[in-house]
Order: sequence, then C-alpha cells, then structure tokens
Amino acid sequence: MNLFAPFPNYQPGPEPTNNDSHVPRMSSGVTAVLLEDDAEAPVEQAMLAEPGLASTLLKVGHHGSVTSTRPEFLAGVAPGWAVISCWLHNHYGHPR
Repeated sequence: MNLFAPFPNYQPGPEPTNNDSHVPRMSSGVTAVLLEDDAEAPVEQAMLAEPGLASTLLKVGHHGSVTSTRPEFLAGVAPGWAVISCWLHNHYGHPR
C-alpha cells in the first residue's frame, strides 16, 4: 500500500478540512485501487507529481463534488473504473 496524501510535510489547520484526507493506493499484480476520500484539487495537483498514481479503480473524491477529481487528475490516474460514494437526493447535489 502507498499513501499519497497527506504528504509528510502536511500541517493540518486548527479545524478539520477535506484536504486532511488519507489517499491510499493498494495494488495486487496488475490491479490497483486508489481511494481518494475527500481530497480536493490542490492535493490532487500535488499527487500528480508523484510516480505510480495510475490505477485500475478510482474511488472519486469528495462524493463527486466539483472541488475534486478534476479532469487533469482523472487523466493522471487513468482508471478503467470509477465509483462515487454518495446518497440519492442528497442536499449537497453530489455528484456534480
């Protein structure tokens, strides 16, 4: 397992935020799963500089919010499959 976020030098603020999220990648053979949790665009941008991001399955970030899983990140991960964790008719309007 690789942990892509938070980065070793990450300093959380006084209140929890989405960018405090852990982003693990697990692999076995040619299959890999990246679980993005609630990480947002700034963390995604930083992860793009890391090697080994490509994954077979991506758990889309922040329930499919507009703040996560930007096109550049999606292209960098290049998943064959993606899943979004959200409930039907939620008041946030996820996924977007």
